[in-house]
Order: sequence, then structure tokens, then C-alpha cells
Amino acid sequence: LALLPAMFAMNGSPLLFGIATAGNVISMGLFVWALVQLFQERSAVSVLFRSLGAFALSYFLLGVAVVLGVVALIIAQNEFGLF
Repeated sequence: LALLPAMFAMNGSPLLFGIATAGNVISMGLFVWALVQLFQERSAVSVLFRSLGAFALSYFLLGVAVVLGVVALIIAQNEFGLF
């Protein structure tokens, strides 16, 4: 599901594809980092806030990637007559 915007963006410009892919990579990296922090730390409150922050940031970036993917899809449809 996370790679869907990048696949849509492939039909658009390479710049939008790169931005969507970067957003996906960053969001997945933050997701993994939050899980690692969850299992490494001893203080539950500290882990909770850090994990929530990382999850929020990763989903925000994923949302940005989805929006860019939709924009790229619209551009591709208008310029190349796809779909």
C-alpha cells in the first residue's frame, strides 16, 4: 500500500516519483525506528511519546507521498492520456 503512490508517480514526472519514493522510504524507516525504540528503552512513558511522535511523522510523510502520487496521476492523465 505504501508503494502505491510511487507506482502512480512513475507515470508522471521523475521528480514526483522521486519525492513520493523518498516519502515512502522515510516513513518506513521511522516506523522501524519507532519499533526498535519500543523494544530497547526501559522507560515506558519516554518510549510512548517517542514512538507516537515517530508514528505521527511517518504517517504525515506517507500522507504527503499519497498526495504527491495523486498529483502525479492527474498530471500523467492530463499530459499522456493515461487511464
